[in-house]
Amino acid sequence: MIRNIEYKNQVLKENYREYCNNSEDGNGDGMSFKDYVERESEYDPFFYDFLYDTVEGYDIPDEEEVKNDLCELINY
Repeated sequence: MIRNIEYKNQVLKENYREYCNNSEDGNGDGMSFKDYVERESEYDPFFYDFLYDTVEGYDIPDEEEVKNDLCELINY
């Protein structure tokens, strides 16, 4: 379960809007918010620490729960 999901969704949407505004076509080069979150989860080493309020990856849930939480976050 993601604590403060509304806040984290808001932060990610603001970052996504900034990404879109700075993209070549001004619309995120066809990347949806879902794609953006999935990419951030793969490439940002601190993404899960931000998402779960952890330090250096401690206390991150199992893979299935993370998958469900990402889905909930994207569809919030």
